[in-house]
Amino acid sequence: MIAGMAVVFSSVSVVANSLRLRKTNIQFCIYLNFSTMETLKFKTTINCGGCVKAVTPHLNQVESIESWQVDTLNPDKILEVQSKTGNQQLVIEAVERAGFKATPVVQNAG
Repeated sequence: MIAGMAVVFSSVSVVANSLRLRKTNIQFCIYLNFSTMETLKFKTTINCGGCVKAVTPHLNQVESIESWQVDTLNPDKILEVQSKTGNQQLVIEAVERAGFKATPVVQNAG
C-alpha cells in the first residue's frame, strides 16, 4: 500500500514539474550560450608553431574568447576565433601584444 502511494506521488510530481516547466519561457540556446557565440576570422602574420606558441597566452587571456585556432597552412594564415562578444578589437590587440598583425576577414552574407 505504501509503495502504491509512492508511485502515485512520483507520477503527480513528474506531471506537476512538466506543467511548471511548460509555463516557464526557457530559451535553451541563450541559456547554453549557443546563440551568443560568434565566429571571427582574421588574416595574420602567425606563420608557424612557434608563432602559435607565442600568441597563445595573449589570446587565452581574453575572457570573451571561447576557443581559437590558426591555419598556418593557409597562405593568409587565418586565425578563427569563437567569441562570446564578437569584439574584433580585443582579438587584434591580443595578437599585436604578441608581436603579430591581424586583419579582420570580411565574410559574405549569404
